[in-house]
Amino acid sequence: MPLKEIIEKHKDSVLSIVAFEIPDLDLIRGAVGQEATDEFLKSVLDSIRSLIRKRDYAEILDETRFLVFLSETEPQFADKVIDRIKNAIGNLEIKGTSMSIALNPVVIAYPRDGKSEEELLEKISSALERARVSTEKEAAKAGLSEVFVGRSKELKLLSDLFKEASEGKFITCLVRGKMGIGKTALLDRFAEMLSGSGAVILRAKSLYYEEPVPFQLFYDIFSKQEANRGSKDKRVNEILNRVKDLIYNAEETKSSKEKLFFATSKALEDLSSDHPVVILADDIHWIDPASSDLLKFLASSPDNKKVLFVGAYSEDLVRENLHKLVSTLADTPNFSSLKLRELSEMELMLYVMQKSGAKQITPRLAGYLEKYTEGIPFFLKEILEELERRGYLITTGDGLGLKEVPDLLPENLKNYVLKRFNFWDRELQKFLQTASAFGEEFPFPLLKSLIKDFDDESLLQAVDKAIKAEIIKKVAGEHDLYRFSPRILWQVFHDTQSPSRQRALHREILGVLERARLNKTPRDLLNLAWHAASGGENSKAIAYLDRASSLALENFQYRQAFNLLKKAVDILKEGEKGVDPEIRWRILEKFGEISLYINPQYSLEAMKLVVDGLKNREKKAKALLILGEAEILLGDGLYGEGHLKEALHLMENLRNVPGMLRCYRELGDYYLKTGENPQEAERKYYKAIALITEGLALEMEMPEVERELSRIYGSLGNLYFNVKGDLRKARFYFEKQKNITEGLLDKLELANTHLNLGRLYRSEGDWQSSLFQFKKAREIYNELELNVPIATVQMEMGYLEKISGEYGKAIEHYTLAVKILEMAGRPRSLRADALEGLAVTYLRTGDFMAAFNALDQVKNLIQNLDTPMQKLKALLTEGELYRRLGYDAKALTLLSSAYQTARNLSDLFTRARSGLLLADALTRSEPTKALEVLDELSGNIEKLDMGLYLWYRISRARALVLAGKPEEAMEVKEIQEKLSSLPGFESLYEYHLVLGMAHFYMGNYNEAEKRFRKALEEAQRRRDILAEFEAYNWLYRADNKLGRDDEARSHLEKASSILERIKNTLPPSEREGSSLAINET
Repeated sequence: MPLKEIIEKHKDSVLSIVAFEIPDLDLIRGAVGQEATDEFLKSVLDSIRSLIRKRDYAEILDETRFLVFLSETEPQFADKVIDRIKNAIGNLEIKGTSMSIALNPVVIAYPRDGKSEEELLEKISSALERARVSTEKEAAKAGLSEVFVGRSKELKLLSDLFKEASEGKFITCLVRGKMGIGKTALLDRFAEMLSGSGAVILRAKSLYYEEPVPFQLFYDIFSKQEANRGSKDKRVNEILNRVKDLIYNAEETKSSKEKLFFATSKALEDLSSDHPVVILADDIHWIDPASSDLLKFLASSPDNKKVLFVGAYSEDLVRENLHKLVSTLADTPNFSSLKLRELSEMELMLYVMQKSGAKQITPRLAGYLEKYTEGIPFFLKEILEELERRGYLITTGDGLGLKEVPDLLPENLKNYVLKRFNFWDRELQKFLQTASAFGEEFPFPLLKSLIKDFDDESLLQAVDKAIKAEIIKKVAGEHDLYRFSPRILWQVFHDTQSPSRQRALHREILGVLERARLNKTPRDLLNLAWHAASGGENSKAIAYLDRASSLALENFQYRQAFNLLKKAVDILKEGEKGVDPEIRWRILEKFGEISLYINPQYSLEAMKLVVDGLKNREKKAKALLILGEAEILLGDGLYGEGHLKEALHLMENLRNVPGMLRCYRELGDYYLKTGENPQEAERKYYKAIALITEGLALEMEMPEVERELSRIYGSLGNLYFNVKGDLRKARFYFEKQKNITEGLLDKLELANTHLNLGRLYRSEGDWQSSLFQFKKAREIYNELELNVPIATVQMEMGYLEKISGEYGKAIEHYTLAVKILEMAGRPRSLRADALEGLAVTYLRTGDFMAAFNALDQVKNLIQNLDTPMQKLKALLTEGELYRRLGYDAKALTLLSSAYQTARNLSDLFTRARSGLLLADALTRSEPTKALEVLDELSGNIEKLDMGLYLWYRISRARALVLAGKPEEAMEVKEIQEKLSSLPGFESLYEYHLVLGMAHFYMGNYNEAEKRFRKALEEAQRRRDILAEFEAYNWLYRADNKLGRDDEARSHLEKASSILERIKNTLPPSEREGSSLAINET
């Protein structure tokens, strides 16, 4: 029921309103998704409704805030309801994971705190804000851990035991778990929770000694106190010191021990007489026998003491003494045991989001962390920090992500594991060292053949110990196959052995695996290659990697193939002795091919290693082809074109039809990209099609023919799309490409088709379908982990978001594209495109320093590029920056030069954009010339691109207004229906503004003022500071004409303030000479 109706219903009675909000809901949504979050919120609401009376109400105010209306209830009586709510929803489950929800409800009263809906909502908001600030201050004061997830049930159990102990019992609870699981962190958090309870908190730790020190743990317990007890401190300290002295002077006699036992028991009674005592003891796997006996004695006589003893121990370090202690304590009346589990996938994601501040993390990063940490908090913390230190973490449009998948072992983590390793018995150490030589997983039968000095029973005992300590796990569904847990442990154990020992083990394992014929899958072959390389047998390693990469490529596992081939190339660089020249060529050829999509720099380097020394003409042609493609991607177009032509010449002489097809297409794509020779591009595409249709390509396998034909159709679609401005024919070829790729199993070609269709739909004005196609393409490229295509689709999405007025999203896409391309060999041409998009988008948002910085980077990148198209794009970007900032003369010089260049190119899209930018620059000073430029563009622009066409109509209307023809400018209203089909289109602002200008110059000042207000709303929605300034400027003029002096003055002040802000945020070198000014009337 809406708040207004509830108030109306209770207008003659008192009403208490309990309000609270769910903290960190953005993090929960990022971890589990919107659907699961909605279900969670519904479960919260259902829980509340089950706790209140029938006459009361519970509603969701918004996504994070809940209201509970208590009819005829004074605020002071709402506490019981609040307690019930806290208990019920403090630990709810979401996706099977218990969530600890820290609620801070506030209570307001009707009519005391407000009589209207607005007054009450304002009161609720301010009360919740105060509660939030107060909570943050208390957390900071208490030193609460910044990141702590996944232990709500455990903390609740400890809290319940504390309440039970507070009633007059000695309660023991032992917390156990594997290394790094968070036992100490749990004790720390529990101590933090109790810091305001008044309890005496005693922290202690068992220490390892070769010869146990009697009562070491209890001496430590009575030496430390963590609670501030105020006036009670003196009495507490006296009791602690008394027992500490007794322990220090205790003798090894029975009577002395008995005296100490009873004295300790009495001391704990005295300590807990006023307030409960909480003893938090860490590392009790090292507990000395005397302390163990004392703890048994205290637990066996639990009455008259308000004490909770919580001890934590690691299962990999348990000794016989602790086994006996646990067995005895289990028979005492007030004993509890708690085993800590690994974090769930959702908890892991929440941890990362809290630690990093990200609202979401990508599946790639989540999968990596899950694989290498398996939800163990300490491992998660160390690996996450190491990823950040080394620069592997990046922020993407989908959240926090991973640049690439690294092999890393943080030093701190390694030392932590090694410290424990040294405490394990010799048999377990040797077992783990030998098993680690197999890698993450090891087959038990093969391991037996390596550990010759172990009998079967000793080996089985070592396996049992490792399983019990949770250092290894059995691989599900596999017979006698085990793995390290977490997987990263194998690296630690492997590194404990000398290099000579490692090499010998790997050679021995290689022989065992070869005899067992484990060489069927890429995984098997990679394993063989690793053992061969680690054992110093490089030629074998390369042969296995060659076979493994071929299998991976057959299954379209491009990133896996790249990783395998990179390993092979790295081995080749170490030395090629004994390597078969044919295998060497295959490795470098495949590596060059796949690197074109991931890092073209690697392609360039690989082909330069072989191209000059090749005698075989077919291999030389292939090397030249890959080399040419890499050079074009990296911005060396003339070199690339030359090598492609040389490759084509060889392919034609050899009648190598697959090579000819590819050369024709690649040359056509190059000519299309430069915009200088589209006719030649078209000839090359049709030559390739002719090869296929004439049957000359029959020697190729059918999927290969179809794959190449699909790419050629895509290239033809782009030709008609960009150069000829024929969207109908572009759609025809893109649809043909789609029909072929749907029948192929090639995900890469399918992604390329989605990308092309996305471009087409954007030009047709179907932005929703365009975004859908781009997302599908990105999804596949991400799955294939291909950097260059991922960056390309990010730029396309950035441009779409920019023209949709979503500048924040556009900046995210362009920024990610730049980062990805930096990892992909830094191809200059593509990076320049991404930085140009960033510069223009930053200009819209008012971040002028960032815009000029991006522009400077573009200029540096294109200095040595030989493509006129790239230089033209840079001119357009620079001209647009100066035009919008009011540097008319500089903008006109740049844009006039750009337009002259564009007229000599056949890329209609770039030509149209050049003309529109020049016309906009001319409009302010020479509107008649602007109209002349626009008339030159009028031919095919409507068929070319919907966005460009609408821009053209609006630019024409503005020029007509300033040329003294406002009545003719009103024809721009014809595009209103098309504009309304493009929600958020950035030209909506210009549309309303130019209509306002037309009305203004026709004397219709009321209509003009309405349009200017709509323009202002659009500018503010987009957060376009320059547009906002222009809208206020025109509003000032309209209100002045209407005699609205106050409004005019207000708009003048706002325009002046924005103008000052604009000039102050420009780079110092650009602050003089702008024509931006207030249009005085």
